[in-house]
Amino acid sequence: MKKISTKVTKILDFNHIDYELFTYSEERLSGIEIATILKEDPKLVFKTLLTKDNKNKFHIFVIPVNKELDLKKCAKFINEKSVEMAHEKEMKPITGYIHGGCSMIGLIKNIDITVDSSFITYPFIYISAGEIGKQIKINPLDIKRIIDYKVTNITKE
Repeated sequence: MKKISTKVTKILDFNHIDYELFTYSEERLSGIEIATILKEDPKLVFKTLLTKDNKNKFHIFVIPVNKELDLKKCAKFINEKSVEMAHEKEMKPITGYIHGGCSMIGLIKNIDITVDSSFITYPFIYISAGEIGKQIKINPLDIKRIIDYKVTNITKE
């Protein structure tokens, strides 16, 4: 049987980072629906969000699927006047991924990444494997071995 792989799993394999790959329906689902399928607490399942600031510079923010991004906190953290969600059509040319399958691993452009402070509090989390219908379970500190991300509180209370 052929092993399922994605751009993300190839990068993790190349860097000898442990993970588990989970597959499910290839339709777009909400993060809460994905957590339900994985039988996990939604606070352990993270979504990757593409934003841009008032100077049209793109930023990635990674938050739990059961939370909402606080754009004001994001702007303050990156020292800009404002941050807004990027348009769905900007996702693929900027990240290399489509909406619903964006991962913080394997981005095609160098984009600053900030993760919510809860990201590093768990021994494992789930993030997109880079395709709709695929998630990886991984230690968040292992991601730090290959990606430089910043950590702060970026969700609404």
